[in-house]
Amino acid sequence: TARQWEAERKRSEARKPWVVWGIGETGSLGVILLAGFVAFTKRGKTKFFRRTLQVLLVCYLGLINGDILSQALFAGWAQNGVPWERAPILVLLTLAALLVPMATGKSFYCHQLCPHGAAQQWMRKLRKKPLRLPKKLDSVLQFLPAGLLALVVFMAFTGSAHNVAILEPFDAYVWEVAGGITIAIALISLVASAFVPMAYCRYGCPTGAVLKLFEFKQGVDGWSKRDYLSFSLLGLALLLYFIY
Repeated sequence: TARQWEAERKRSEARKPWVVWGIGETGSLGVILLAGFVAFTKRGKTKFFRRTLQVLLVCYLGLINGDILSQALFAGWAQNGVPWERAPILVLLTLAALLVPMATGKSFYCHQLCPHGAAQQWMRKLRKKPLRLPKKLDSVLQFLPAGLLALVVFMAFTGSAHNVAILEPFDAYVWEVAGGITIAIALISLVASAFVPMAYCRYGCPTGAVLKLFEFKQGVDGWSKRDYLSFSLLGLALLLYFIY
C-alpha cells in the first residue's frame, strides 16, 4: 500500500505544471505591459490609456485577481520562501517594482501599478480645492511610513506575517478574506485622499517607503535619507535576528 501511495504521489507531481499560469495571469501580465506603455511612451500618456489603466488596476488587478504588493506579502516570503511557481505575477510585479526604479530612477509600481494608488487618484477628483496641511504637520507625517516600516521588520521577526496585514489597506482588495481592520484602513485612506491628495501614499505606506529605497537617481552624491533609513533598518534586522 505504501508503495502504491508513493507511486501515485510521484505520478501526481509529474502532472503538475512547472509554473501555475492561466487566464488570470495572462490578463495581469497584460495590465503590467499596459502600465509600461503608459509610463514610458508619449502615446500611452493620453487620457484614454491612463484612465483605462486605472480601471484595470482597481477592478481587475486588485479586486478580481488580488495581485497587489504589500508588506505582509514580503514578510511571508522572507519567512517561507518565494512561491514563484504558484504566484508568478506577484513575482513579476516585485521585479518590476524593484528593477525599473533602479534602472530609471523613477517610481514604477507606486505610480503605475498600485490599485490603491489608482483608487486614490479617483478620490482626489471629488474636491476641486485640496486641503493643505501645515508645513510642520506635513514634515512630521512624512516620517510615518519609515516608522511603520520599522514596525513591519519588528513584527516579521517576532510573529506571523499575517499580523503585518493590519498595517496596510492592500488585503482589503482580497475582500473574501480581508479583516475588518484592513478594510477600515482602506476606506479611511480613500476618504482622506479626497481631502489631501494621495494621503495614504504620502503619509502611511510602508511598501512605498521600501520601493523608494530602490530609486537610484542620477546626480545624487554622498549619503541621503534613503541611505540612513536603509542602514537603520539593516541594523534593526540584525539586532532582532540575534535576539530572536
